[in-house]
Amino acid sequence: MPYRKLTHSLTWHWCHNCSCWPHRDFRQREDKPVTWNGQTLCEECAMRDGCSDCQHSITLSVGLPSDSWVRMPLPHREPRGRELDSWEGEGGRTAALPQAHSLFSADRGQR
Repeated sequence: MPYRKLTHSLTWHWCHNCSCWPHRDFRQREDKPVTWNGQTLCEECAMRDGCSDCQHSITLSVGLPSDSWVRMPLPHREPRGRELDSWEGEGGRTAALPQAHSLFSADRGQR
């Protein structure tokens, strides 16, 4: 978040809607300035920030598609030794279950 102060001032601002936000003849930095050396942070900016009324000058950017991933659900598999080839429904009726195909197999779409 950018902080600005007039070139010959000791008070740093960070809210664009502050009545003293410098528009020209200013210095700007991206990190929070230190205050132990006589410099101060603007009281109006602090008040606006505390009331969630501060309009920050933040530039948001979107990362590359490779920065994220999509979670794909894993195919349901029965534990070994208990694989099912049929399903028993209401009244004891059974139905054959379709054979599972790999998501990456060459015959994808042929079921």
